Amino acid sequence: MYIVRHGETELNVIKAFQGHTDSALTARGKRQARENANRLKSAGCQQIISSDLPRAKHTAAIISEILNIPVQTDSNLREVWFGGWDGMADADIQQQFPDLWQQRIELKWQFNGYDGESYEAAHERARTWLSENYAHNQLIVCHRTFGKILRGAYAGLSPKGIMATDFLHAEIYRLNQNNVTQLA
Repeated sequence: MYIVRHGETELNVIKAFQGHTDSALTARGKRQARENANRLKSAGCQQIISSDLPRAKHTAAIISEILNIPVQTDSNLREVWFGGWDGMADADIQQQFPDLWQQRIELKWQFNGYDGESYEAAHERARTWLSENYAHNQLIVCHRTFGKILRGAYAGLSPKGIMATDFLHAEIYRLNQNNVTQLA
């Protein structure tokens, strides 16, 4: 199984919590999708499963066109839902909710002060999805935070280990035999 993040979006550029809010891929984001598809040509993927959020679906469509493989969507691959913080820039959240921002830093894994989904709840969603859907020949298109959590759940990382990772737009990871490796 391979996993990629959707291409850069307009909200990514301003460092906003996207969650379930959407924004269009930038020209750079579309280029990232094409580059990832070209890097995956010899991977043997036979199916793309994408988050049903538009930014991931658009990325999956670009990849699908290049690899000539079908796409299906799955709402369980959505980004963590940040509730009232969806669509807000980090700086605005820090200014408007300084106490909650500090709680988020201290209790990141369990934090849900934004009335959305905690990382802990997203981890359970990822574990369940993997147990029901893992297949070697799939390409998953999802999001930064959920992608980190999905990879970490697959590899058996601790919450601290998961949160210490990142997931950039141009990265591709392979999940195989309980190991997660980044393609060069």
